[in-house]
Amino acid sequence: MSTVCEKCGAEVENGAICARCAADSALAEPLLKPNIDISIPDVDSPLRGIGGWLILVGIALISIPLQHVYSLVHYILPLLTSDRYAFMFLRYPALKPLVMCELIVSLVFLAYMVMLNVLFYRKMRPFPYLYIVYISMSLIFGVVDHLGTQAVLHNSSPKLVIQMFIFACIWIPYLLLSQRVKLTFIN
Repeated sequence: MSTVCEKCGAEVENGAICARCAADSALAEPLLKPNIDISIPDVDSPLRGIGGWLILVGIALISIPLQHVYSLVHYILPLLTSDRYAFMFLRYPALKPLVMCELIVSLVFLAYMVMLNVLFYRKMRPFPYLYIVYISMSLIFGVVDHLGTQAVLHNSSPKLVIQMFIFACIWIPYLLLSQRVKLTFIN
């Protein structure tokens, strides 16, 4: 490695004495500064773009909002609007606040999923982190909803919570560690 002599500015081999002024090169400044990696993602990389396992993320981003709409239309709204279920709210008074909470959370998650779809298809940098937030919040709400339903109705299956936990265990590490994700979401 070459250095620059502090006295005269001549190029000197590391460990040698400057031929021009006889100064010791051990005291000299390095000629080349340390290499700082400010790499730009490889535009031509085969890992760039929506492909591979990201296709499954795209499918989930389309299907999850549809599931929210289906749940709202076929379960939550009929519970709140139909006289058919009024006896349930009389028998279980804590059920109505639980269903109202579920309605609000479903609407918020639906709006959040629309935003995530926009970020995903525009390949925006915040997408992976905001999707991790969505997965985490869905898991937390799933646990709270399961515990609330269990407390009110005394019958709730943990099946959905287990599925959400497995989903989180698979997709959160993928979104954090995948080279494709790092190369795709750069806008």
